[in-house]
Amino acid sequence: MRSASAVQKRARIPAQGPHFVLCGHLCSTGSSRNLFLYSQALLTLNVFYEEEGTFKVGSVLADNTTSLHVEAPHGKRAKIKAASVLLRFDAPSLSEFMDVAQKTAEDLDPNFLWECCESEAEFASDTLAADYFGHTATPEEAAAVLIRLHSAPMYFYKKGRGRYKAAPPKALEAALASQEKKRRQAEQQARYIELLEKFTLPEEFKPALFNLLYRPDKNTVEWKALETACASTKLSVSQLLEKCGAIPSTHDYHLNRFLLEHFPAGTGFGSVDAGELLHLSSLIKPGCRASARCWNVAARLGERPPREPPPRPRSLPLARATRAPAPPERRLPCDG
Repeated sequence: MRSASAVQKRARIPAQGPHFVLCGHLCSTGSSRNLFLYSQALLTLNVFYEEEGTFKVGSVLADNTTSLHVEAPHGKRAKIKAASVLLRFDAPSLSEFMDVAQKTAEDLDPNFLWECCESEAEFASDTLAADYFGHTATPEEAAAVLIRLHSAPMYFYKKGRGRYKAAPPKALEAALASQEKKRRQAEQQARYIELLEKFTLPEEFKPALFNLLYRPDKNTVEWKALETACASTKLSVSQLLEKCGAIPSTHDYHLNRFLLEHFPAGTGFGSVDAGELLHLSSLIKPGCRASARCWNVAARLGERPPREPPPRPRSLPLARATRAPAPPERRLPCDG
């Protein structure tokens, strides 16, 4: 505990005279009320507060009622709001306080804490700490309960500073099922990556091999594992799968890619009746070079065109059509 002389020395107040610093003001110790406040100021020199979703501790340098100037254990000073302070304590030291609170919080079971709460009523963390430990919680125990409640958002919903509400049973059941599913998927993905890095194709990849090669779904566990293995081995998807023995024929691989690109609906066209075919003679138009070709093809197929083949248009080369006539040749008298 710090003495009055230490506080006076920090505030640069002469030792003579019954004065002390409280909330940033110079006060006299003449009255009993001031003496009580003075003793409280000396006892609560450290604070446990919340800042940007994390819990921190600090030593109080100045208390300005609505805000405090605190010093962190590593020496950094900051100004915090008084509303963010959750606990005030004097002992133990800042580093020891956080170590004890963290270790105690790790031993708390969130499922047991959830069973101790009413699902429809809000509660204060210090009330839950008193019910859990069976006595008025020490600052370390109260801080441990706060840390555990804050680290279990599936079990407890935060409703305010130091106030929480237990999650409904159905919501908690769904959240736990989702967490378990993610855990299993992570383990499965790690197993896939280990096999692919050894150039061994997992059995689960065989039914989804076509989609992985040509139409991958990047949200599946197989694709995420394949992408991670490609990054670690510095190979492309096709190269890695080829090393794993998933592409026995490069010809089939490129043919399937070509068919998927140009015939996405498949190559099964079905049977077509001859009566449904379009007669080439109906495509013949006069003055069209393509129509003359259609007339010839129709004649070969045995179709009777309704008329003679259209005349084939004659076209001169562009150079000859636009070239100016040559000037007349001039003869000299000596040419005879």
